[in-house]
Amino acid sequence: MALELWEPDPEAPIRSAEDLRWVRDLLQHLPVVTADVKEKARLICRDAKRGLAGRREYDRYGLDSDVQQARELLDAIERMIAEPLPDPGPVRTASLGAPDQVTVRDLAGARDATLNDSLRRHPGDDALVEKALLSFASRVYHRGVSFTDVLERHSDPQRAVLDLTRSLRQRLGGGPNLREAWADTVLSLPATGPELIRALPAWTALKARGPHGQAAHPAVTSVVRTALGGHSEAWQRFAASPAGYSGPTAWLRLGDLLDAAANGTPWPKPPHR
Repeated sequence: MALELWEPDPEAPIRSAEDLRWVRDLLQHLPVVTADVKEKARLICRDAKRGLAGRREYDRYGLDSDVQQARELLDAIERMIAEPLPDPGPVRTASLGAPDQVTVRDLAGARDATLNDSLRRHPGDDALVEKALLSFASRVYHRGVSFTDVLERHSDPQRAVLDLTRSLRQRLGGGPNLREAWADTVLSLPATGPELIRALPAWTALKARGPHGQAAHPAVTSVVRTALGGHSEAWQRFAASPAGYSGPTAWLRLGDLLDAAANGTPWPKPPHR
């Protein structure tokens, strides 16, 4: 495994997001994160912290996006290798409170058994299921419950994922790491149609990796090619789109930008919801 072969270089510590992204991706796909893997990942995190400490947060053009991405990846890796909290004993299922008062953050931090029990006690509560789905974008790494397990509890799973994706800014918010986590989850579903892909934030969708480490996700590439076809002007307009990594333009939807590029119409404004 590549993780086992990694060794720190005292003269060249980890300093970029690319040097951390493969670690995050590897941990996401390992069936079991062993103690040895965690220890090696901790060494990488320690090396990255040393390297990033020597980089400035801002350059002459403003915020250094690579430093920001690297710090977010570092945070994600550390969450994935964090030791579980001691077992407090029997799960207190009432600890999450009433479904209409439970927040996405509450569900993200809940133990698997607590989350499952809360959903079981409130069958047919689509609003609770939707909050539980959103919690996977920032959920501490667990394997006892999956996104698809929760999705199956919704009365209309396909509509739920599409509606949540369309209203992601309002329902989820947060930084690039949350958008990336949501896009990765959505793109890994067994059936991800063009309508759902078009609803994803454009920058995030275009940067999403495909299966087996592909540089671009084939489903996203297919949607882009279908929309722009062989029209070189449309491709040029799309390349100049205002989609960004962070800030309001990070929420621009892929489909809205594709339509504007294909039709030569003004760029849309970032969605309020």
